[in-house]
Amino acid sequence: MDYLIRCVAQGLRVIPVPKCAKAPRLRNWNELRLEAADLSTYFPTGDENVGLLLGDVSGGVVDVDIDSDVLLPIADLFLPQTATFGRTSRPRSHRLYVSHPPETRTTFKDPNQKMLVEVRANGHQTVIPFSTHPSGDKIEWSDGSKFLPALTTIDATDLNRRVGRLAAAALLGTHWPEKGGRQDLALAVAGALLASGSSDDEARTFIEAVTIVAKDDECAQRQSAVASTRKRLDAGEPVVGTPTLFGLIPSNTHASLSDWLQLGHVKASGTPDGDDPVPAKKPVERLVALLEAAAAVAVPSKEGEAFLLVEPRKGARSALRLRSQAAVSYLRSLYYRSYRQPISELALNEVVELLIAQALYSGRAQEDISLRYALDESTVWIDLGDDEYRIVRVDKSGYALDVPKNVLFRRTTIMAALPPPESGGAIDDLRGFVNLQDDEAWQLFLVWLVAAMITDRPFAILVLQGEAGSAKSTTSRIARMLVDPSTVGLFAPPRSESDLMVAARTTAMLALDNLSTPREGLADSLCRIATGIGLPARQLYTDGEMHVLSARRPILINGIDELLGRTDLGDRAILLRLSPIEASKRRGEDELLREFRAVQPRILGALYGLLSRVLAVLPDVTAEKHPLPRMVDYARVGIAVERALAWPTGSFLSAYWANATNIREDTVATDPVAHAVTMLVDEFNGRWQGTPTSLLTHVERITSDGVRRSSSWPRNAQSLSSHLTRVAPALRAQGVLVEKAKSGARTITLSRATEPAPKQATPFTPPQWRRGSSEPDTTTNSTTRGDTVSGDSAAWKRDSPTQERANGQTSLGWSAEEFERLVGGIDEGS
Repeated sequence: MDYLIRCVAQGLRVIPVPKCAKAPRLRNWNELRLEAADLSTYFPTGDENVGLLLGDVSGGVVDVDIDSDVLLPIADLFLPQTATFGRTSRPRSHRLYVSHPPETRTTFKDPNQKMLVEVRANGHQTVIPFSTHPSGDKIEWSDGSKFLPALTTIDATDLNRRVGRLAAAALLGTHWPEKGGRQDLALAVAGALLASGSSDDEARTFIEAVTIVAKDDECAQRQSAVASTRKRLDAGEPVVGTPTLFGLIPSNTHASLSDWLQLGHVKASGTPDGDDPVPAKKPVERLVALLEAAAAVAVPSKEGEAFLLVEPRKGARSALRLRSQAAVSYLRSLYYRSYRQPISELALNEVVELLIAQALYSGRAQEDISLRYALDESTVWIDLGDDEYRIVRVDKSGYALDVPKNVLFRRTTIMAALPPPESGGAIDDLRGFVNLQDDEAWQLFLVWLVAAMITDRPFAILVLQGEAGSAKSTTSRIARMLVDPSTVGLFAPPRSESDLMVAARTTAMLALDNLSTPREGLADSLCRIATGIGLPARQLYTDGEMHVLSARRPILINGIDELLGRTDLGDRAILLRLSPIEASKRRGEDELLREFRAVQPRILGALYGLLSRVLAVLPDVTAEKHPLPRMVDYARVGIAVERALAWPTGSFLSAYWANATNIREDTVATDPVAHAVTMLVDEFNGRWQGTPTSLLTHVERITSDGVRRSSSWPRNAQSLSSHLTRVAPALRAQGVLVEKAKSGARTITLSRATEPAPKQATPFTPPQWRRGSSEPDTTTNSTTRGDTVSGDSAAWKRDSPTQERANGQTSLGWSAEEFERLVGGIDEGS
């Protein structure tokens, strides 16, 4: 059962097949979509055969089924390594790939209609290990694996081309002359393949496979036909090819060989009509020469992907991910501009594969290739994404348009352009376009914008929450237009974690619109993306080694529902609640965005100026000088912004801690387990102890039936214990301690805290700051206008604590001595 659960977890759809059978007997078996909870029902004995649904329902898995034993010894010459299985007597007869072919099934049969090999996909299934073949043989993975090995991803066209050559080698090998004429046939094969666009290595490999099938011991001699043919081609001399080839083999093989080897049109007669005139240079060679002339170089990235470095404009460089639409379009355009004719799909694919091989196996150093933002030491580089390929440099001295020497950028098809920044703006100009009602929300929002541009650290997750009419989406769009404009705007909630990762890898900022309460898997994935931890969405995306899709992105989500029910997500989040806009103050989104675009260049200038000052201050913001929260990197940027804008000392951390407290209070209030635990502790006068099973009984007793039937309620004691671990920080912030015995009997102790929480858990809240004073406190704030940054347009002023100290205590509940000590400590560290 564990094997089946793992298959389902990896995105595979399995179905039951009777033991010792190859075909399922259930009606509508191809419509079954079994989840882990369904497996025990459909596989009750554990002795059933396991059928794997092929095609898109299982992530694009296809099965290359080798039916003829003739093909088994030569399959490795054409097909890449992947998960391979078969029965005991034919151990490598099936190969699984991730390919997404458009066809449901592609077959390759000999002239007698005997199946050689087939590629099965959509609408089909195959029986996989550990099943029993009708012959009684066990079906096992060829490498002895106990679970599904890694599957190789391969383009569907390339896979069919490889399988076709495998079938063609077997077919031609069975008609290879026993004596005499073998070298003539080898020369004809070499000429036909080279003329149709095959590389020299491909032609040699094909001839080697034919000699293995034909048991021809003179393989090297047959392969020499490739070198001699190539020499004649380069000299512009005629060579023998397809007509000669078809004159030497039976006519009933001509159509199949022509189709499988992609040799082009075959005359009905199948007879030779003289030597084949072949141009001196093939399209592949022409395109490679054009790339060399354009100084385009294939390089590997630090993530192990292959890129093509090109110069779209003089002095500008761009990285195109090979196999992407952008790279293919570039190659097509390069060829057409030179030869005024399109390049064939076959030649284009060959060039792409060649470039990938050069990138990954030429020994070149891996390049750091960035999307929109790059950090080089203490300098932030920003790709505007425009047609002029302009780059903005931001460092401690300011910002300017510049050409980076050691930084490479890639672009995606959904990337939109940022306008060039202009001077004369102020940060406060942005406040009129976002619905943030108080200074604390403005501080947290502005810090998030700045932190989103510094890519060497984990990001915070910005959550905008509010009822309809509170401008959540509009505020999200404004943030996106400042950080990473996109042609698709905001993303709809993803259907799966893999869809989420695809979105994250195609944009420099992940913005999700109208998200409901995220399910557990999605919440975990958002945390991984914000912190930069890899997301192994499916084992299907591997190619023999562990290949983890990874991306680290700033994340913004908005919605009406409570979005932070999970503590791990809440601990990484900044929650801003937006109030509804009064009807008299509402404006159309088109009008608002049009006004914003008019001032966007000046706001960007102010934002980049602020970023410059933050980069200068940031190295001095350390944990030794400030009590930093869990999101250390976001907090450090916040303190740096506070200094750069001369906000009152400690105001940012005050806003941050208040926000974190609100999130944890909401977690306890909205999480059914946390709420039940709080009630249970109060019922037992501040202390309860028992086993996880006993705890489940008690909390179910005091919880309504509707809540217990919900998906968020734990189904067993183990799930309850795990859930309790997740909400323990939020409970602790509310004075409820959770302790688990580390040895002996498994017990859980719940208690009300009798001692005050440690200072780092209940951080100091500095004196309140109010806006609108007619006498700004110039000793604690300065407002800088001009090209780069400014403070708040309304003055900040600290409420005088003189009267509060009269009775020895401030209005915040701190003693006068403690107040002086804490304020002094913050002032010293600023």
